[in-house]
Amino acid sequence: MHRRFLVSHVLCFFVALGASAAHAQDNEFWKEFQPAIRLADMDTMIKITRKLPVQAVETFLIKLEQKLALGEVPEELETEVKYLKDAYTRAVGDELFFNFEKLLSGMSAEQRQARRKAEYDLRGSTFQKLGRLQAAPDPAAYPALLQEFAERVKALEDLGDHYWASEGYYWYARATDESRKSDAGGTLEEALALFKKAKELRRGFGVNDSVIRDCDKAIEALEKENTPEPAGGTPGEATGPKFAAKSKWLKVELSPAPVDKPETIVWPGQLSDERVPDWISFGAGAVGEKKPIPWFPGKTKTDGPFVMRESATKFLFDMDQDGTYDGDFKMGGKPVMFEVQRTVGGEKQPYWFWVGFGSSQEQVQGLGMNMAPSDKLAIMFFRSGMSRTGKLVDAEAGIDLDVTFFDENLSGEIGDDRSFNLNGTKRGEASLPCPLYDSMIVGKGRRAVPFSSLVVLDGKVYRLKFGDEKQNDIRLRQLEMGVGRASIEVDGLKLPIASYIVEGDGDAKGAYFDLSADKKGVELPVGKYKLAIATFRTGKGAQIQKLAGTNGEMPAFEVKAGETVSLKIGKPFTFLFEPKDTGPAVEIPGSSVVVRGAAGEIYFRYQGLMIQPEVATRKAGTNQKPGKGEPMKLCDDATLGKLGQEAAWAPLDFTFAKPGGKGEFELHLSQKGHKWFGNIDSEWRAK
Repeated sequence: MHRRFLVSHVLCFFVALGASAAHAQDNEFWKEFQPAIRLADMDTMIKITRKLPVQAVETFLIKLEQKLALGEVPEELETEVKYLKDAYTRAVGDELFFNFEKLLSGMSAEQRQARRKAEYDLRGSTFQKLGRLQAAPDPAAYPALLQEFAERVKALEDLGDHYWASEGYYWYARATDESRKSDAGGTLEEALALFKKAKELRRGFGVNDSVIRDCDKAIEALEKENTPEPAGGTPGEATGPKFAAKSKWLKVELSPAPVDKPETIVWPGQLSDERVPDWISFGAGAVGEKKPIPWFPGKTKTDGPFVMRESATKFLFDMDQDGTYDGDFKMGGKPVMFEVQRTVGGEKQPYWFWVGFGSSQEQVQGLGMNMAPSDKLAIMFFRSGMSRTGKLVDAEAGIDLDVTFFDENLSGEIGDDRSFNLNGTKRGEASLPCPLYDSMIVGKGRRAVPFSSLVVLDGKVYRLKFGDEKQNDIRLRQLEMGVGRASIEVDGLKLPIASYIVEGDGDAKGAYFDLSADKKGVELPVGKYKLAIATFRTGKGAQIQKLAGTNGEMPAFEVKAGETVSLKIGKPFTFLFEPKDTGPAVEIPGSSVVVRGAAGEIYFRYQGLMIQPEVATRKAGTNQKPGKGEPMKLCDDATLGKLGQEAAWAPLDFTFAKPGGKGEFELHLSQKGHKWFGNIDSEWRAK
């Protein structure tokens, strides 16, 4: 055949093939080869190839090689095709086409036919099924598709066609990753192994293209995701314990549900029991007045959810600051639960609150206070009534548990770190922490713990996190992490312990456990822990007495695999205080006075039985023993009205006037026979 005719023929074929490949530039840049092909000018062809998009040339030549192998291109064109392959290979240093030609030339007719069928099965059937599934997701269809991928890529690999086998492994990996994200069977480890396999085969066949680069990106992302994150963190942010071999994420579907009997649950803090005046408060205005609730998350402190007092007894709520009321309720004698619509993760969902009102005969530390609503002010007390519930079932692991998660801090998002601190007791300039934790119950019982990044189930540690921002599901996955035990003993404190919440650090960061749940000890993941908040409580309703405890100077304790750590707190008790020498006097801020336990723990928020130390004084540097001191005063009706409720949670400020207005003096605090602590003493302090 005449060469000019061949050149014209091959260029027409190039144009047709380029168009079918959807490369808009093909019709133009293949024409550039015509003079060089006619003259067999390899140097010119190399220069042309180098200035063209490498991936476009590569894609074109792969398809052309396939056409030649399948006999769909006249044999007379092979010389011209070889020119282009040589030019491409020399231009980019890629051995792909030589390897493919070598593969085909070494095959028998039967092997070629088998390879051709295997390729067509993969491209014409399996790839198309994946495309349809990506366009219209159906999780139930993934298992059969993954099985089909496994069979067809193995057939190509066994025949030695590592090019199409690697292409198949790449899309097999993509399908596996998609299926595990939709909980249809694939796992992260399987997807990671398949991406690595695709890269290995493709590299070995002399290819360095976009598929290799996509594999690299996918491998990097999956390896990051396979590094566990701390609670609230991002995958890959922290190194830590690896996921257990062959483990997978367990998914629990969650449904919003009201908490209809909150008084039956043991909550991990001071603010969630049945005593209504201890709930978070808000002052609604006069009839017709619209006021923002500052402690709800909003755009600003004055631009959060609003309460409109429509009448003396009816209140409307706008939760999303959109001018539309999302719910309403009427005032009653007892706390009432009401439902609103609230946006979570961009989606409107039901949300429940409990709301109560004070009476004219409320008690604050034994002092009377009128909290009854008036025409100008209605003090509302809030607590969350919102939970998400589900059932964790894993027959393989032998798990069958109910799970419930509570949005106790009222933020709308469970597990966030937003919390409240109660004023009234300070160390330095900061109030002691009295947090309102989002919490959870995993399994039987009515004892809640703060939302935790780790849980222990049947002696195994699981990572815990929500599936998405809508929080419609929770995910758990087993970690390679040992388990130990820790127990708590309270000595000398007469108020019963209700909860003793510890929080983890390091590998256990974001994990919370209640050591008071079992006298024999509670299972914890290995790691270091410290006291977050302890609650001691007795009585019911208006007669509740309770006390808070925090870490103070307690050292962290370490839990080791298979071992039990026994903690002991309590007596002897001492007073801590922070005197200030002003020159003519020494002052003791009442809010700085707290009780310290033997282990360094601090007790505060004495509800129902205040501390009242006596203050003794002496000149600095003397060894005088404390004699009869002057009692620090406590809040009474007059000071309560003047200073507000927070003044009732600590002794009032004390001032010692120095004789003559000068000199250095030391102060000592003590109290005998306190009904909770017994005898309490302190060191002598000047400042």
